[in-house]
Amino acid sequence: MKKLVMVGCAHADPKHNQRLAMALERYKPAVITLEMSRDRLAYPECTMTHTIASGYAKGKIPIYLIDEQWQNRLPPQMRGDMTAMLQDMMRKNNAMIELTEKYAKIYGSTEKIPQHIKTKIFMCAFLDLEQYGLEPNHELPYHVYTKYLLGEIPPEVFQRYMEGNGSKISDPSEAHMAREIQRLFGEMPDGTLVHVGGMFHMIEFGNEPTLYKLLMELNPERAILMDF
Repeated sequence: MKKLVMVGCAHADPKHNQRLAMALERYKPAVITLEMSRDRLAYPECTMTHTIASGYAKGKIPIYLIDEQWQNRLPPQMRGDMTAMLQDMMRKNNAMIELTEKYAKIYGSTEKIPQHIKTKIFMCAFLDLEQYGLEPNHELPYHVYTKYLLGEIPPEVFQRYMEGNGSKISDPSEAHMAREIQRLFGEMPDGTLVHVGGMFHMIEFGNEPTLYKLLMELNPERAILMDF
């Protein structure tokens, strides 16, 4: 019997390493795919992910790096485009003003807005953390993902959050990853294929060709590292 498990992670998760180790121990994969490429192994977070996977595999389980097109997903501001960086700063500033005006009306003035709400606005201007009961910490992306899947965050609000953080709902690079996973899954005689990657590739969003949407025919199980 064959099974596909998609394990979603978040950037800057301080518990990433131990959580990933526990996830691999739980699912006992026969094949591991990682959302990275060889040139990304120079990045500390990717190095540790590969090290944890390699430590589990012990040379007996194949590990495939399948995200060769990752640079295509980088927004212009992350490629050093100064105009895009300034536009990004302006969008964030406008979003902060919008949220501040909302809570100034609720509390009577800007000065009367509680400090914890001001902090939330500053830390995450593209999603009203107070409205959705969220806190600006390392686990925030996990909770946004979960609330979106549960229908507690509407699609248009989720999309604004993603775009505000320079991310796309879907990207052609996901089709490349999907093809690699489908190929490896087809070649695997039995067991579990565990794919480790960004959890926001593991959503449904209308007809957008996200990685999860492209792999739905394989009936993948989804998990996030926060649950370990």
